[in-house]
Amino acid sequence: MIEKKPRMLVLLLHLFAVSTFLFLSSCSGDPNQINCAVVPATAQPPEPVTCNDSVLTRYDELVIITPHPDDEVLGFAGLMLEYIRLNKPVSIFVVTSGDAYCDACAFWKNVGILPTMAQWEQCNEAELAEFAAIRKGETQSGQHVLGGPAPTFWSYPDTGIGTVWTAFSTGKGIDTKLRRSDCTKDGVFGMGSQIDATPRTMYNQLYSTISKASARSLIGTTHPIDGHPDHAGLGNMIRKVTADLAATQNPATAPKSVAFTIIHANSTQGYSDHDAWYPNPAAVDGRCYDPEKQYCYLGDTLIARMREYRYHPEWSFPLPPDAPYLSSIPHAQEVPFCLPASVYLGANASKLLAVQQFISQQGFLSRNGTIPIGMGGLVDCNGYQMGFIRSNEMFVLEPH
Repeated sequence: MIEKKPRMLVLLLHLFAVSTFLFLSSCSGDPNQINCAVVPATAQPPEPVTCNDSVLTRYDELVIITPHPDDEVLGFAGLMLEYIRLNKPVSIFVVTSGDAYCDACAFWKNVGILPTMAQWEQCNEAELAEFAAIRKGETQSGQHVLGGPAPTFWSYPDTGIGTVWTAFSTGKGIDTKLRRSDCTKDGVFGMGSQIDATPRTMYNQLYSTISKASARSLIGTTHPIDGHPDHAGLGNMIRKVTADLAATQNPATAPKSVAFTIIHANSTQGYSDHDAWYPNPAAVDGRCYDPEKQYCYLGDTLIARMREYRYHPEWSFPLPPDAPYLSSIPHAQEVPFCLPASVYLGANASKLLAVQQFISQQGFLSRNGTIPIGMGGLVDCNGYQMGFIRSNEMFVLEPH
């Protein structure tokens, strides 16, 4: 919770932060020499898509299984709302705690306390756990806004799903205990404490959840060649579960159809990371978490304008063109799912309001301080999450 302070005190804190940064910058060079980003005037929209909603709504139940808190909204909010409108049951399972997002946690921990980003400290394992609890709360708030079900959190380590899939795909380490992350340690991911769960534990939980769903259920999850190891790992683990269910030839536990979504593109396409170009348009600056760029943001609207540049709710949402998302899954079908305007269009659009709950992921939450003017939104300065608010959601359907 951000402590409220009188307006004059907030202004004084901001002025102190700006003056301190300028002083420190002057010791190492002229900040005016920094090349600040320039936001283009226009962006080129994608080609329209032809939707086929009934292909996805013909099932009796929707079971959403996502890697991290926020994926359930980015990829599935519109589809979920249609199932709710049709009075069909929906359940949401979030596999990890999201407890390894180092940049977002460092922003939350330091902003408004230490005036320059160069002074900011990374989060240790305990602080990441505190931050993960915030992420879970934001996911709950997102579902409250949408009128969706209460999510079930399995609380595996962030980055752990990629480890699980590696274990099963290689046959090595299936019974090795998983580890949490620590952003203060070399290697970061999987460098924290052990937990009791192993890759086999996660497989068994996925198998149990999917096998118990009704025979006419649709599973919603992330694509097996998504660019994030946890997302790809989950997609591949769910494909393994459905194949294992098919092998039993037991009608009571028949394999389920799966709707895959792409949250992170498979490749970087020459940009700073996967999220800097997908969803289109490409980000103005894919990497704002940079102490040298802080001068560009303080007291300015640059971050807000960069975020706005990728917000095009009226645009369509095609599959990214960088990888064989369709052909990599035999017999798969590309299914654009069109949304009612109330979900994506306008300031009160339900998906927009749900995305706005993820303030820790975007850079609008401070642990103890007040965010300096111009620094709000730094974590997601490229407007990545806003880019998922479009007139359709896009899926690759593997029918069973």
